[in-house]
Amino acid sequence: KRYETLEKRTLEHIRFKSEARAIAAKAKLDSGEKFEAVAKAEGFSAEDMKYGEVSKGDITIPAAAFELPLLQVSAPLKDSFGNWVILRSTAVTPGTLKTLAEAHEEIRKVLADAKARDALSDLTNSLEDTLGGGATLEEAAKKLNLQLHPVELTSEGQDLSGVSVDGLPGGDFLTQVFAADTSTDPELLQTPDGVYYEFRIDKITKTSKKPFDTVKDQVAIDWKQDQVTGKIQKLADAAIKRGKAGDNLSAIANSMGVSVVTSDPIPRFGKTAIFAEATVAAASNAKKGEYFSGPVAFGTGVVVGRVSDIQFQTETSDSPARSAYLQRIEQAFVSDFVEQFENGARAKAGTKIDEARFQSFHNNE
Repeated sequence: KRYETLEKRTLEHIRFKSEARAIAAKAKLDSGEKFEAVAKAEGFSAEDMKYGEVSKGDITIPAAAFELPLLQVSAPLKDSFGNWVILRSTAVTPGTLKTLAEAHEEIRKVLADAKARDALSDLTNSLEDTLGGGATLEEAAKKLNLQLHPVELTSEGQDLSGVSVDGLPGGDFLTQVFAADTSTDPELLQTPDGVYYEFRIDKITKTSKKPFDTVKDQVAIDWKQDQVTGKIQKLADAAIKRGKAGDNLSAIANSMGVSVVTSDPIPRFGKTAIFAEATVAAASNAKKGEYFSGPVAFGTGVVVGRVSDIQFQTETSDSPARSAYLQRIEQAFVSDFVEQFENGARAKAGTKIDEARFQSFHNNE
């Protein structure tokens, strides 16, 4: 199935209120009456007849529809909703099936990825078992031949000199780190890109202000950068405003002396070579045809974009992205469920005010 593209057909249909009406209509069609005329007699316009393109195996379509010769009408059929219909195909796109030679490299990669995932799963299980047995991160890393990376981090992902630290896991890593403290036990976590990690907080240094003389040069640089960033953002906001008012993206770009570039399809989470994570999120939250903006992945630029198409990719059951999506869906479901439970409990229990206690708090007693 993975290497097969299913046949597609463009269908038209007439729906009937009863089997008897469908049989009578089929007799009219067999006697030479036009499909459009029969449809009109049943109250359907030419637009109503159109079913659109469907794939073979679609359970909402009677299987017989995919056996019909082009432009030949079917016998009266019952669809998945219990309606009597007569169908005809107006166009057919044949299905395809890759040969073994064509699929060889893809199959090799699938098997290699599966083995790699199995090895990663075994490794993460061994790590958790080792830590669960009382080993420290250092002892577990040594036993399993893993690299331990001691780092000093700011909340921006920089070291104490202000340089970005390479090799961080990504995803919610920084958020997780700065929500933890030195008593937090290591826990196996995963990013949307399928990176597994554990961390331990050894020392927390509270935020402090440096003497002005030691930072004044950097303050001047940052101030200039803020001015540049502010001006760029104003240009981006103006472009977004023009786009929402109906201006063409090419016209907006030409008036600003820049060019329009069409990106390759981008994922829903993470970042790309051009788009920062916030920009990918903004694009993902926009509807088709809507404008969005956000920072570039590197540097001070701002992206102004328009969603031209939304594509859906089927993730395999063992895809790292699939597990990350599932985790987000489960978190959202649990959060919604808890919120509904709390609201229901509050509504059922009702609200009352303990006036004496309120007054004691009010009077600082």
